[in-house]
Parts: sequence; structure tokens; C-alpha cells
Amino acid sequence: MPWPGKIIEQFEFINKFTSNEHKYYRPWTSLLFEVFPVSNGYCCGSQYQLRSGFIDLVVQYAIPGQKWRVPVLFVEVKTFNAYVLQGLHPCQSRQSNVQLVFLVSSGKYSMSLPTLYGISTLGTQICVYKYTDHNRTLTLKHIMHNPKFVNDTAPMDRWSLDIMELEGEARMQEIVAHIQAMVAGYMPQANASSV
Repeated sequence: MPWPGKIIEQFEFINKFTSNEHKYYRPWTSLLFEVFPVSNGYCCGSQYQLRSGFIDLVVQYAIPGQKWRVPVLFVEVKTFNAYVLQGLHPCQSRQSNVQLVFLVSSGKYSMSLPTLYGISTLGTQICVYKYTDHNRTLTLKHIMHNPKFVNDTAPMDRWSLDIMELEGEARMQEIVAHIQAMVAGYMPQANASSV
């Protein structure tokens, strides 16, 4: 199902080569509110504070009958320009990995759902991270810097999916569907514990 026209317009309004990542906050927030509606118990916040730093956007699910929320997705927003012209890409992958692990391992949250997703963006291009609780694995694997050789610690092909194209939109919808299925499976446990 294609994105609504108003969301597409918000992304298309932005110059792909902007260096101002904040221009992407509005369309990404709009998209997240579209796929994770407040009426279904989701909330999306920007500049979510951790012990060290911030995550740009976090989607949480409010547990019915409880006074806490479960994080289900984070989005780290950067511009295409940050990768191509400013050479920030090695930090991008490392920063997203670190923030995902920090969110999962911080004492503030217990991992309530089996999977936590992270999306690193370069404009509309995405790189998907996934933390699986049962075996404590994180994908994508971090590529270590090699002091003896020049190596790319965050290859561009990690951001090969564009959410404005069919394949990227399908991947994003797949992530949303998986999160919604996990939440639906979680709800009976939450309701049982609140009785």
C-alpha cells in the first residue's frame, strides 16, 4: 500500500542534498504517526534522551492498564549529504549500534518484546538494525576500523533501501507489521497482569 500523498509530499519537498537533518524530522515523524497510530496505543517522540545523548525519534507502545511504555522502534535521522559529502558514515553505523544497545541494556527498560528495531536514515534511504532478545544478537554487525588498512566501517549498500521506492516501502511495512504482531501478542499478557 503506497504512502499517503501528504507524506510523500513532505519528503519530496526536501532538497536531497540538504545538510540540515532537522528538515527530515517532520516527514519521518508524520510517517511514524501514520503507521503507528496514537489510537492504537503508540506514541512517537523526538529527541529521546538517554544517559549519554539522544535518539532522534522513538516509537513506544503504551501497555493497556499500565503506566509504562515499551520501546518498539528508534529512528536515527541523518541526511544523504552527511554520508556523501561530510564523510560521517563511519560514525553513523557506530552511533546507531551504540544507541540501540544502550536502549536495550539501560536499567530503565526491560526487553519486553522479542525484537527491537532501529532504522538509520540518510534522508529517505534506510539501514535496518534489529536486536533479538532471546539470543541477544544485533544486526547489522559492527565493522571494526582496521588501523593497517583503509576500510569502510559503514558501507553505503547498508542504506540501499529507499522508502520512497517500492522495495524500501515494502521493507518498512514489513517492519511495521512485525512490530504490530509482537504488540498484539503481548497485549494478552499485559491485560492478564493488570487484572
